[in-house]
Amino acid sequence: MCLKGYKLKNKIFSISKPLAPLRKFNTLTSELETECIFGEKVVVEKNEPRWVYCKLLKDGYEGWIKKSSLGISTDPNYKVNTIKTIMFDEPNMKSNPFFSLTFGAEVFVKFFYGDWAEIHFYNLNKKFKKFIPKDHLICITKKRKDWVKIIEKFSGTPYKWGGKSSDGIDCSGLIQTAFHFQSNFFPRNTIQQEKLGKKILQHKKNTIELKKFYKKYQNVTRRGDLLFWSGHVAVALNNKDIIHANAFHMCTQKENICKTYERLFNQGYNVLIIKRLNN
Repeated sequence: MCLKGYKLKNKIFSISKPLAPLRKFNTLTSELETECIFGEKVVVEKNEPRWVYCKLLKDGYEGWIKKSSLGISTDPNYKVNTIKTIMFDEPNMKSNPFFSLTFGAEVFVKFFYGDWAEIHFYNLNKKFKKFIPKDHLICITKKRKDWVKIIEKFSGTPYKWGGKSSDGIDCSGLIQTAFHFQSNFFPRNTIQQEKLGKKILQHKKNTIELKKFYKKYQNVTRRGDLLFWSGHVAVALNNKDIIHANAFHMCTQKENICKTYERLFNQGYNVLIIKRLNN
């Protein structure tokens, strides 16, 4: 099936697969740049037989995705509020599972039937009607008072370069996922994320002893501050501990700041900048 009769270039579509890998080049072996999750909107800039070059409307990220991941655009009114949920063929837990959706996936709910939400969406130009447990969804405009709890939901999630889901996630993707859930713009890469917010502390280990740094860190840092090293970002849980998706543990892990700082310094990451966002 194809999008017959629909102009693709410069048209907005919705992601209609649980995850759509966005790649640097239009081949399956090309590097994964990021992932588009179900319900995200993209605008097509180039159209090829099996691939489209597109831009994500939330953050402006660009790359190639498979055309089969697109669907006619719908306006989502709810979002997934659990780390993962399953979409079923019928409003019955014994019915056939269609596919799973990750945290933050955006859906259009047509009706509610008791404990079930009826979801309408398109894959290419074919319309689907499926069902998700009502308690796994919240209104798309709903925000959390403590956004760091979103980050904590991903504790133990496998590390995956370019990942943005409960199947696998990287450090900057973890932060972006939390802020997008809050309906806030947030860039994808650490080099862009580091430019945001107010600088609270900048430190080079070769200019101060670790004990002195830790004392200063405890005095200035609070929950929700972002900690940046070159190419890496973490979130402060309090003035002693952080959480981050990282390749050392190969998962999203809570960790003492001193242990993290020493390990990263020994790996050549000796600059630490702490930023505070208005959230």
